[in-house]
Amino acid sequence: MGLYYQAFTGGAAGRGVAAEDILRRLRNVPVQAVIVGWSEDPALYRELGEALHRRGAELWLWFPVFSEHTLREGLRRQTGLLTGAPLGARVFDGDETFDFCCPSQAGLAQRLLEKYDRDFAGCAFDGMFLDRIRYPSLTVGAEALFGCACGECRDWLAENGLPRQVQDDLAQRIAARMSDEDCIDPLGLLQYCAGQYIFADPALETLLRLKCQRIESVVRVLCGGFRSRGMKVAMDLFAPFLAPLVGQDYRRLGAMADFIKPMLYRHTYTPAGLSFELDAMARAVSATGPYGCTSTSRSSPARRMSCAMCSAPMLRRQRTTTSRGRISRPATTTNWWPCTAIS
Repeated sequence: MGLYYQAFTGGAAGRGVAAEDILRRLRNVPVQAVIVGWSEDPALYRELGEALHRRGAELWLWFPVFSEHTLREGLRRQTGLLTGAPLGARVFDGDETFDFCCPSQAGLAQRLLEKYDRDFAGCAFDGMFLDRIRYPSLTVGAEALFGCACGECRDWLAENGLPRQVQDDLAQRIAARMSDEDCIDPLGLLQYCAGQYIFADPALETLLRLKCQRIESVVRVLCGGFRSRGMKVAMDLFAPFLAPLVGQDYRRLGAMADFIKPMLYRHTYTPAGLSFELDAMARAVSATGPYGCTSTSRSSPARRMSCAMCSAPMLRRQRTTTSRGRISRPATTTNWWPCTAIS
């Protein structure tokens, strides 16, 4: 697999990036493909595609599925379980938002395919690079652990093995443990093995499994739709040990993709960056309010829990498929996830 270059043009409204700006950087770079987004300006993509295709390279559209483009279409935001309010969001660089739409809205995948046909179909893309195929992470608060709790999502969970009363009881149990300064591990984490977390509370395991199924159901329709339009499909996924918390199952999503890019960002302090996400997790489960205690010391329950989840042995054993811009599917999924027991 050759060199894939990823170019960010700003949020959906764009920042005035021209095709020449990107091509100038690639003048002496033997790229196999360029992944570019999130501008909605088709002229940018047509000019870029013509130039890349002349040199035998591919053009891929970087597409944030559950945010950015999606929310500009007027789709409903996700709802918090305990507050009933929209899950909070962060804004970076002035135009990159982290609002997420509800994955249970009727016809969501079809509406996204229609958006592609309306805004991008004439741009001759060779592939679709799907980003934001997830729920919000704990960077927006502990409530994000439960995913979207609108009526449709709660009904879907109930229909698939997690009754509404069980959902409510689970949320209250976790909130109580987060409020207990003597609780070492508010989530009751027992083990992380083969890409899955094992918790003392089986209802939490069920919730995370169903979150993954809900995301997968939308992504599966999108993959089929884009492939039927003659395009390849790849995915941007959270770091493997964080992915289950935001509704991403590496094995099931990876089976639908030509390649995946794990977001193992060690040095960036923005969403998906490892330090950023783990610090936010610690704050979320120890913040003042209905979700936990006020302690944020290094020895607090939240700190100890997040440190256990990102223990040094786990990170050292983690495999990555990205290096100097190179992106590829791992040679094998065997031993892709480390197995770490928490005691």
